[in-house]
Amino acid sequence: MKQNGFTLIELMVTIGIIAILGAIALPQYNKYVTKTRITEALHHAQVYARKFESEAAGGGDAGTIPTLEHATISKSGSDADTRVNVTLNDSIDSQVLIDSDDTAGGKVLELGLIGSSGSTRWECKTNLSARLMPKVCTYATDVGPVAWVVGTTDKDACYDQGYADGAGGGNGWVEGNTAVEPGTGPLSAWSAERIRTELADRAHTFAHEHVKNHYKCT
Repeated sequence: MKQNGFTLIELMVTIGIIAILGAIALPQYNKYVTKTRITEALHHAQVYARKFESEAAGGGDAGTIPTLEHATISKSGSDADTRVNVTLNDSIDSQVLIDSDDTAGGKVLELGLIGSSGSTRWECKTNLSARLMPKVCTYATDVGPVAWVVGTTDKDACYDQGYADGAGGGNGWVEGNTAVEPGTGPLSAWSAERIRTELADRAHTFAHEHVKNHYKCT
């Protein structure tokens, strides 16, 4: 009598083939999605960096820093030492069905000006692995904002939410500038020295959102 349908062996072979194809295809799919998100975040940072450079030359303002879904853009330093940092959120990693040990969350892409006046460009450095690194970037370990060290007197402190969410582990106080003039803002009674020391020292417990937003890095 003729038998219809699949035998158990045929079904097991089919499932095995599907599993093998999935094991090959899914990691490549996850890598593609993650790299696409990284490239998009870098593009927004490059556009902002070029706008900042152009506006700064004419004494203007580059405007609001773009808000992204899978990354946080911030700016630190000034003049030739200006850095545009892209801190990648954990959500930037695509991990459909399969988790990867090589993740992008928490890593940083840093854009810095190089060259002489009239002939400058934004160089990209990152601590991403070669597997996820954009082609225009080079590998470096010393990227991203520099954590504020209490007692420093020659640099100001500002609050970087991207750093707090990533490498800062909740502490977003880093070396950098804010738009706040000493003696103004929600802490107008505080001196610049007190802002630079006490706020930074207590950053892990200082939860007033209006203070963090007011003293965010520019």
